[in-house]
Amino acid sequence: MSGIINFNVMQKEGEINEDLIYSVFSKTQYSGYENHKKLILLLDYVNKKYLVDFECVDDGCFWETRDEELLKATFEKYNNLMNSFSSSLEMIPINKDENIEDYLIRLAEITNKNLK
Repeated sequence: MSGIINFNVMQKEGEINEDLIYSVFSKTQYSGYENHKKLILLLDYVNKKYLVDFECVDDGCFWETRDEELLKATFEKYNNLMNSFSSSLEMIPINKDENIEDYLIRLAEITNKNLK
């Protein structure tokens, strides 16, 4: 298996990169924990039936644990983090002529100061 992004990179470079060719990823954060769970169960089925030496790195920890409560909590944690970041962007606008790096540093400093 090779993901389309990895495939395109290898096409552009004109060589096969062993680290990329067998690497595929999927982002399920915005589709919810239920779809993440379904994808993991599908991968497990495909793995057992058709694959050899398959590795799954699951940020939701469902692959390893099959713990749905842990998966829900992990999704909630990441959703809260994204919502908090979005709120910070809305409440603390970028200053005129401020570059993005300086803005993000200032945003982090204000956020950290408010957490203490």
